[in-house]
Amino acid sequence: MKIKNIVLDLGGIIVSLDYPKMYKQFSELIGKEITKENVYEFIGDNLYKIEKNEVSVEGFIWKIQSIKGGDIHPGKIIKAFNSILNEVRPEIFSFLRKLKSNYNLFLLSNTNTIHIQKFLLDIIEKKHGLRKKDWEELFHTVYYSHELGMRKPDHEIYNEVIKRERINPSETIFIDDTIENVTAAIECGWHAVHHDPSLKIEEHIYQYIEDCELLERNRTE
Repeated sequence: MKIKNIVLDLGGIIVSLDYPKMYKQFSELIGKEITKENVYEFIGDNLYKIEKNEVSVEGFIWKIQSIKGGDIHPGKIIKAFNSILNEVRPEIFSFLRKLKSNYNLFLLSNTNTIHIQKFLLDIIEKKHGLRKKDWEELFHTVYYSHELGMRKPDHEIYNEVIKRERINPSETIFIDDTIENVTAAIECGWHAVHHDPSLKIEEHIYQYIEDCELLERNRTE
């Protein structure tokens, strides 16, 4: 059975992410060292909630302000939060257009209002000259977690994409840089690959597809 559908993550696949830079900026704002290991101690589950639109932008900002008794300007918090977004290589756009011409191509991203506005305005439009419409037309459908009210790795988001698109999970490959998201997709019957974000996706995706097609053939023989 051939792979017909490709579902890509955004961060770590299309746009590079700079976690150390974000942790450093938050550390300077809060006056305490923020790391991957302790970030949730300071921000709590609001990082998850804002990606499911369960907390407002104002509520998210206030949670961080409250660490210093409200003494942090909202603009500085947004700037620090957005500093995780790094760059999109120019060649990625022609790669996506080629993929879309041969496969059903979808985007499935855990994101939030703050990040997606920064991504579309400062990276996609200002740096690459694409409007929001141009960006979204690179895919058959774009799915953002905060618009769905669901996030990876919860099974419901994978099942929602299958239901909306009416696609076969066994004909679908999902590529993400977070192993938990990949594992969940496999549990939902998808083919899925954990991609190293230090590698260029266009140099590896066809091998990923070939490997998944071989796996599917072995399953059905």
